[in-house]
Amino acid sequence: MRILASVFTHESVTTIRSITEMLLGLHARGVDIEIITNPNTPYNSKFKEAGIIVHEFFPKKKIDFSAISRLRQLLKDDEFDIFQSFHNKWMATGNFACAGLPVLHVGYKGIGFQWHDPTYMLTMNTPLMDYLICLSDTVEQNIKPQLFFQKPKTVQIYKGQNVAWFDEIQEVRNLSEFGVPENAFVVMNISVVRKVKGVEYLLDAWNHIPTELPIHLVQIGDNSDSKKFKELKDRNKNVSKIHLLGKQDHVVPFLRAADMYVLPTIGLEGLSRALQEAMSVSLPVLVTKSGGPEELVIHGESGEHIPRKNSTAIAEGIIDYYHHPEKREQYGKAARKRIETTFSLERYVDEMIEFYRQILMRKG
Repeated sequence: MRILASVFTHESVTTIRSITEMLLGLHARGVDIEIITNPNTPYNSKFKEAGIIVHEFFPKKKIDFSAISRLRQLLKDDEFDIFQSFHNKWMATGNFACAGLPVLHVGYKGIGFQWHDPTYMLTMNTPLMDYLICLSDTVEQNIKPQLFFQKPKTVQIYKGQNVAWFDEIQEVRNLSEFGVPENAFVVMNISVVRKVKGVEYLLDAWNHIPTELPIHLVQIGDNSDSKKFKELKDRNKNVSKIHLLGKQDHVVPFLRAADMYVLPTIGLEGLSRALQEAMSVSLPVLVTKSGGPEELVIHGESGEHIPRKNSTAIAEGIIDYYHHPEKREQYGKAARKRIETTFSLERYVDEMIEFYRQILMRKG
């Protein structure tokens, strides 16, 4: 099989690492693969050092005629069997470039979508795409009923992590510089703050935590230090125990300084990367019933599930974890084990190879 995979590598290394390391894994396993991506990024050098041919260009918009023409010529000249898209612009570009060619176009989706969003008619909700990889069962269940056409056919494959990536970083961040006392029980959340992430409910949970308990919240992520959230914090009865840190580039040292991790999402969640990172460093986790997190975390074994949009349930779960260190230790070990097995990078590579083999067999 000959595969041309398109990725966007301008994001941080940790953001794209699962996909890019999977592609390197395919190459190491003997898959004939080339990469098409934006130029001059850290992973491009890593691809080239591994012996992978890299084509450096990127569509400027979803319908970029120059990129479509260039990609189509590349697919023709090098006789690829599969074009794999890992970005919306590449999916739209690939749909037009692959049309009429004997190339299977495979897309990728990490969260759900709404059928009435016209942009998805250019990317995945179109007969021009052959297959669509869904990041979780939740994503596939959301997408499948909304597809108008026989194609694309959906398949669920979990992205993988390698716990060794996190073992390499043993630094523990000193949170006292952010006003967190040394004896504090630290609850952490890392997310780009949007309504769907439910951070308002997480902050409100501190109104339900007794003031005498040394339980502190450390919230990290874009917009978490915004005026709106500072105002919510200032109205909280435990105002001195809420710490809004904003964006932080290296989060593993922060996770190592925490006692537990909470994911308070109120909408549909795919597979939270930050949640996977927390599990990889053996943190006990508390997650809302928001789809993907329920697949990541086995209730009562590697963490616990709580209702969405329920500040009281968040507070009660945190207090229970605080009072039961043996439960935290058990959950933390089981969480890491789950990443090492069901969500491992090796399993990710294996399933991608088998998926490609199967669709090429069907093609004949």
